[in-house]
Amino acid sequence: AEYMGVKTFTVATYNCLANTYGGRVRTMYVIKVITAMLATHAFIALQEVGADLLRELLKLSKVQSEFFVSDVSGATFSSGGSGVLFLSRFPLLDCNLISLPSYQEKRLLWAEMRVNNRSVAVGVVQFDGPPYGDKYIVDAQLYAVLRRAEGFDDVFWVGDFGFGDRETRDGHRENSHPLPSAIGDVWLVLGTEDPGYTLDFEANPMAAALFSDQVEGGSLRADKVLFFTRDAYWVPQNGGIVGNIIVPDFLNLLPSHRFGVVADFVTRDPEVAQHVKNCAMM
Repeated sequence: AEYMGVKTFTVATYNCLANTYGGRVRTMYVIKVITAMLATHAFIALQEVGADLLRELLKLSKVQSEFFVSDVSGATFSSGGSGVLFLSRFPLLDCNLISLPSYQEKRLLWAEMRVNNRSVAVGVVQFDGPPYGDKYIVDAQLYAVLRRAEGFDDVFWVGDFGFGDRETRDGHRENSHPLPSAIGDVWLVLGTEDPGYTLDFEANPMAAALFSDQVEGGSLRADKVLFFTRDAYWVPQNGGIVGNIIVPDFLNLLPSHRFGVVADFVTRDPEVAQHVKNCAMM
C-alpha cells in the first residue's frame, strides 16, 4: 500500500512514564494528551507504555478505526512490563523491533512505508536513562539508530533520546551528542528561542519530585524529532510542546514527568500539488 498526494507528514512523541504514581487518574490524563495527538498527527510514537495504558488506548474509537497499532497485547514490552509503541495512519510495508546496545533492554521500533512514491522509515526510540545513560552507551545507541537511514529517501527518528543541548562558541545551541550534518533536529532547525525542555523541573513539579536528584545539570530537551530527507523533500514547518497541563484537584500531578513533542513537515513537490488537484476534480 502507498499513500499518494500527501502534502504534510506529521509526527508526535510522548514518554508516558510507566510508573504507578498517580494511579488511574494520571493514566486517563495521559489518554487525554494522546487523544489530542490523534486528532492532528499521523504518526504517534510512545515510550514507557504499560499494560493499563495500552488497554485504555485500544478502547479509543479513533484508534480502532483509523490507526495501525504496533503492539496490541504488550508482547514486545520489556521484562519490566513496558515498552515503545506507535500508532500510524500510514499503511506499513514492514515493522521490526531491533535490540540496541543497552543496560536497560532498550530497543528501536522501526516502521517502513511508502509515501508519495518515496521510501520512508520512522524509528521510535528510548535510550538508556539515568543512571545508566552514560556518554558511551548513548553514543553507541545513537550510532545504531542513525545508521539505519541508508537506502531510504526519508527517515524520521522520534522519541526519548535522553540527552539535551549545549551552547556553541557563537552562542547557538546544538545537541550535546553531535549529529551528522545530513540529519536535522526539528526544534533547532525552526530556531525558536524556547529551549524546548521536555524534562522540565521548573514547569513540571512532578518531574522535579521524582527525578531531579537523578539528572545532572537540570532540565533537558530530551525528547526530539530528528530527520533525514533526500533533496530537502520534507521541510519542518511547525513544532511544539504538548502534555504540559496540571491535573485538576491533585497537588503537583501532571500526566507524565515528560512533555511531548509534535512536528509538522510540508512538501512543495509540484507533482503532489497536481495529484491533490486532480483528486479534487474527480
